[in-house]
Order: sequence, then C-alpha cells, then structure tokens
Amino acid sequence: KEVRQHQVNTLEDMASLPIPIPFTPAKGVAETYVKLREQARLQHQSRMQQRPVHERLPLDEEEKQGFFKLPEPTHDDIYLDLEGDPLVEPSGREYMFGWYHLGQYNLIWAETADAEKAAFETFMDFALQVKLANPDMHIYHFGAYEQSAFKRLMCKYATRENEMDAFLRSRTFIDLHGVVRHSIRAGVERYSLKDLEKYHGYIRQMDLRILSGFKAEYEVLLETGRQAEATADARNAIVKYNEDDCISTHSLHLWLEAERQLWIDEGFAI
Repeated sequence: KEVRQHQVNTLEDMASLPIPIPFTPAKGVAETYVKLREQARLQHQSRMQQRPVHERLPLDEEEKQGFFKLPEPTHDDIYLDLEGDPLVEPSGREYMFGWYHLGQYNLIWAETADAEKAAFETFMDFALQVKLANPDMHIYHFGAYEQSAFKRLMCKYATRENEMDAFLRSRTFIDLHGVVRHSIRAGVERYSLKDLEKYHGYIRQMDLRILSGFKAEYEVLLETGRQAEATADARNAIVKYNEDDCISTHSLHLWLEAERQLWIDEGFAI
C-alpha cells in the first residue's frame, strides 16, 4: 500500500527505486524500504539473467549475527531434521527423527507417544556421546523448529533435562536459516531450504510435488490412529524427503563455510 502510492507496482519498479529512497514512509522507517529495494534488485537480476544471484552482507562484529554465528566445523557435526504433525491429539507428534552424521543418514519412526519419547531419548543420548568425545561438535538444523520441538519434548516427557540444558548452555544447536538471513542476500522469493539449494547445488531425490500428497495421506492416518494403513510408497516418500532435508542442510553448511571464507577474504565487506 505504501509503495503503490509512489507508483511502485511491480518487482522491476521496486528494484529500480533510487537510493536513498525518494519518499518518507507514512509508517516505519526508510531503512525497511532500502532492504526491500535491495531484495527486489537481486530477485529481478536473477530473473533477467536466469541464474541464481547473491551477495554477502557487511556485518557488525558487535552484533555477532550471520557468519559470526558459524562455529568452526568438525567431522562430528550432526545435521538434524524432524517431521511433525501438530494435529495429533493431545499435543502433536514428532513422528520422524532424522539426522546425517559422518556421511550416513539415520532415522527413527515415532508414531506413538511411547515411541516419540524413546526416539527423543535415543537421539539425545547419541548426541551426548558425540559431544563428550568431541566438545566442539554442533547440531545444525534449518529454522527454529527443531530446537523448539526438543524443548517441548523435554518438558512433555520430563526427560533428558540436564542434557538439553548442557546443549543450550554450550550453544550446540545452530540454526542455519538465521545465519543465511543475516549474512546473505539472495535472489529468491523465499529463503527456504529448498529455494537455497540452487546456490549450493543439492539435487533432491524426492519431488516435493509428489511428496505433498503422500505426506497429507500419512498424516491423516496418524491423526486418526490408523498409521498402520499407510502405504509403503507414502512411508518411503517421507523417508526420502527427510533424508533430503538432512543432507541438504549439510550441503548448505558447506556452502556457507565457503561464503564465510570469501567474506573474510574481502575484509568483511560485500
């Protein structure tokens, strides 16, 4: 509504706005519109050049955001992804725990409350053993969901409180989505794990258009206690999707490490 008052109606219009922004917004601050203009510029450039375009952002060392939140990688790092359904009574269900470690994908189905508790404990115990052997390891995930889900599971089942507290205090969980949003400006409409794959080159095994039907079918069965009726095709699709997410998170991490090195080489500037 604000920009249309200034004859900005398309992505190209927004991308072409001069800087500084030639109007004073009725609400908010001009800096917001500078960021929107720069985002539009890269999206338009990607569209015109038909290739993924991105830039590394200058960062304030005092704020410790973006690349500053990337610890030194280790060979013991874990890449975690959960599949959950909030509509399973009474409080939702994390029905699949998947992780990628030492080049191997691991998963646990957790279709009942008892299985969910056991899966949470199994992963926490595994991660703790890795952490004890290598205190510098981290658990990488994309978005806030995994860490929030683990906090819920800890409270829900009153288990592994000390281990979870130790992980949180040592900042073992690393959200790569937050790193991306504060360090990279990319020519994409959404900063989703899938949309960023064009930058680091990961090719998925599972077509997401095919997956959506299988996932919806399975979750309806889970919500009604009929998960035993799920087809092998539906289960295999969900497994492949979760595996893709875990390995894509690892691939994204490798790309971000390379981008961080370029950012350092450039003197922390674009």
